[in-house]
Amino acid sequence: MAKVFVSGDTLQVSDYSKLDWEWSMFDPEGKHKRHETVFPRECSKIFEMGKELVNG
Repeated sequence: MAKVFVSGDTLQVSDYSKLDWEWSMFDPEGKHKRHETVFPRECSKIFEMGKELVNG
């Protein structure tokens, strides 16, 4: 059985202010907040999925 986990709206760069895109579609504050709150929970889920994969 295959399992897939998608983590979207991830933090691609540490400082979005360095991007010189006038049409910037990124919400730097939102991305950093999500990286600090949601991403660690997603990492825990992925870790558990990995343990299931190894342990059968």
